[in-house]
Amino acid sequence: SCYGADVLCGDLFGTGISEYGSILLKKGIDAGDMVFKNELFETLALSFTERSPVRRSQFCRMYINGSYWGLVSMKEDFSRSYFAARYGGDKDEVDYFKFPTSNCREFEQTVMALCKGKRALSDADYEQFCTLVDIDSLIDFMIVKGIAGDKDYYPNIGLFRSPAAGGRWRFMLWDFDCAFTAPFGNMVAPSNEEYFSMSLSVIVKTLLGNEQFRTRFLSRLAEALSGAFSGENMLTVMESYRMLLREEVEEDWGVWHFNFVHWEPRLDACARMIESGQWRREIILHVKSLPFINSADVDAALGQ
Repeated sequence: SCYGADVLCGDLFGTGISEYGSILLKKGIDAGDMVFKNELFETLALSFTERSPVRRSQFCRMYINGSYWGLVSMKEDFSRSYFAARYGGDKDEVDYFKFPTSNCREFEQTVMALCKGKRALSDADYEQFCTLVDIDSLIDFMIVKGIAGDKDYYPNIGLFRSPAAGGRWRFMLWDFDCAFTAPFGNMVAPSNEEYFSMSLSVIVKTLLGNEQFRTRFLSRLAEALSGAFSGENMLTVMESYRMLLREEVEEDWGVWHFNFVHWEPRLDACARMIESGQWRREIILHVKSLPFINSADVDAALGQ
């Protein structure tokens, strides 16, 4: 093109993928807050799940015409080319869409039709659902977004499938800028039906009505809270980002007129919330409030 090569070459994220048709440069909506909420939960998600693709990223300094424009996060960009490079196969065999589900008529006519109008999925319906959707990917999506407390995840739902990746729909994980606000709070909340013709809550509600799914979900939640999303591990990753970005954030905030004196106290407050167990307690409380979930089953799964 007139702007140069169509492909950017280089293993930018240490994944072995060496050609990119596109990348993202992002300055999150928490740029004047913690700065790295998104990258924190991307890092934690990458260590937790292999079933749901997660964008990898690198912080970098951005210059435009020689002038410093601050700190940005360079990210992988989900695309058909990306999924083909990661999972194999031909990019033309990749199906990929973002909510609302009206963007994919086949998904509406199969997955959503299986769930719509039902209080709970029967075992037979659940088995059929699992032939269409990678159930472990969906569970990991629910858990990561739920633990993150990402209140605006509804506009950020995307799915892909390809023969090389097993042929079932998988849920993608990205955008955690609004983390630490509402753990599992919007998981079954009514959506704006004028915008989302069918919402994820329709799927989640009916799945939670199936005992096989509930058992699988709670077992995986226990793994998350004792492993990648344990308080100790979350604090370790947070501290690594604090050390990495302290000087860069001070310079960046000077450019954008944020008061740097407030940055570390915000990190400290978040760290205290995690270290005290408050965030874990809020997560568990909200899980217990989900439809069909029994408090005793949650306690048993978590060994409480």
